[in-house]
Amino acid sequence: MLDTVLRASDEDVRRMIDDYKGSDILRGDETHVAGLIRAAEERVGPRRGVEMGRRGGGGGSNGGSRNTHTRERYHAPFWRQMRLLCGRLLRNMYRHPFLLTVHFTAAFVVALGVGAVFWQVGSNQGGIQNRLGSLFFVLLYLTLMSLSSLPVWREDRL
Repeated sequence: MLDTVLRASDEDVRRMIDDYKGSDILRGDETHVAGLIRAAEERVGPRRGVEMGRRGGGGGSNGGSRNTHTRERYHAPFWRQMRLLCGRLLRNMYRHPFLLTVHFTAAFVVALGVGAVFWQVGSNQGGIQNRLGSLFFVLLYLTLMSLSSLPVWREDRL
């Protein structure tokens, strides 16, 4: 649908919008949204920010109070966020065991290679520079290795 809208002329897009505004689909959507709002208000009561705005206490320059209320109401504690994120990570590792195996194997092989190259580096200025260079290489490698997980992340997000 988006492809159709992007390739259409402005006149065609306006016509599509006008047709939607006069359609039964819009009325059905409005009825559905109104039902969802009613059900939510029955469960948790009316929204305080809207009530304050009607009374004049939450609009204009005092609009930040509504955001604070929302932030306080839906803020999850740090440990709950960590538990959920770790659970998601473990699920993804369980779903993609080959990716995990490849990451561990590749990291082990690179660690052996870097360790062999910089095995007996001296403690003079050249040795220190070599160690810093190996540290840079390892950080660059780990950064680029994480890019191989992008398809899994994209699959998880879609």
